[in-house]
Amino acid sequence: MSSAGLTAPAVVYLLADHLDSALAAGEDLLKSTLRWNASDPRAPEGLTQQRHEERAAIEAARTPSSGATA
Repeated sequence: MSSAGLTAPAVVYLLADHLDSALAAGEDLLKSTLRWNASDPRAPEGLTQQRHEERAAIEAARTPSSGATA
């Protein structure tokens, strides 16, 4: 059986792009040096700064890498 004449539907390529993007975002979060939920939520000192750092790490993971194409 030859698959020379068969091509995958466009949705397959779109799904592959989304899965690749999700994998890259997960890798970025794993590379983060941030200690997630490291502070005591009952102690307000430093909590705002911790949440700001977590938000920045998430936003960095959401931002597409410079090598990505639209």
